Amino acid sequence: MWYKIRELYSKGFNKSQIAFQLGLHRSTVRRYLKMDEDTLTAKLQHRRRYPRILDKYESYVCDVLSRYRFLSASQIHDWMKEQYPDLPVVCGKTVYNFVETVRRKYNLDKEGFPNVFMRKCRIPLTGNMPRWISEKAVCPHTGTTLSKFIFLSW
Repeated sequence: MWYKIRELYSKGFNKSQIAFQLGLHRSTVRRYLKMDEDTLTAKLQHRRRYPRILDKYESYVCDVLSRYRFLSASQIHDWMKEQYPDLPVVCGKTVYNFVETVRRKYNLDKEGFPNVFMRKCRIPLTGNMPRWISEKAVCPHTGTTLSKFIFLSW
């Protein structure tokens, strides 16, 4: 960014024009123009890296994800609360970001979990299959009959 600001400034753009062009604030452009290259490299070398709150639980999360890749971040958060009573109070987004970081780091992509409640097709797929399929079910709580009609076209 520093180089781009310097390049535009040397071409004759003023600070407001550079800020508009790069989507920065005028004071940011002014600050970068005051810096020389040595100050910039020193500033970039001394960037602080804050320790992540959940770093010490990385091995547990990696182990859980390697066995159960289909788990969501909120489920892993619940498991961590059960496993570690000293777990710091963090919001769900923090856990989500941490789980996604672990997934990327160890290449543990989320796999789809097969839906065991998915209804299988009971009618064989043949050429003389009806175009309408109707199903009826009785609600166990109210006793009302529910009907479902599916139109098939091919």
